[in-house]
Amino acid sequence: MISVAAAPVAFAATTPRGAPRKGTEFPTFRAENLEGSERTQTDLRGRETFVVVVTSPAAADRMTAWVRAAQARYGDRQLRRVVFLALDLSVVVPAFLVRDKARGKVPRAYWKDTFVDAHGALAEQLGVATGSDSPFVYVLDPRGRVKAVARGALSEKTAAPIWAAVAAT
Repeated sequence: MISVAAAPVAFAATTPRGAPRKGTEFPTFRAENLEGSERTQTDLRGRETFVVVVTSPAAADRMTAWVRAAQARYGDRQLRRVVFLALDLSVVVPAFLVRDKARGKVPRAYWKDTFVDAHGALAEQLGVATGSDSPFVYVLDPRGRVKAVARGALSEKTAAPIWAAVAAT
């Protein structure tokens, strides 16, 4: 079971600029994964990637549903799965506390593909609202370009463009 809950903090309710569109590159980022290694957008290249971004602990259960559905449909070989915890944390809450809390919830096998963006910089670049209880889902092609985008809880309607993008590979 993959479930992520962060330390209770106050989240800013902001709505940043527009999200990347289909065919554009996934934004530049630097984030540490749960193993403590720094990752960048180049780490998402080389294979089709399913990305789920959550900006609030309230989205954890919905994120888990997306990740489980992708795992059930495609397994580990066809589709890499990456989760971003893109949280706009108070300066009082250090990122290492969120990482430690997440390590207690995420199975060790998924630590390398679970990234912590403690100050919400990636969320801003993606145009997603910090503090949202909805996950934001992307499919990237092997070059790191956006193939599909969805927002919200897993349903037939929200999943259709995501599964179609994967099937089109």
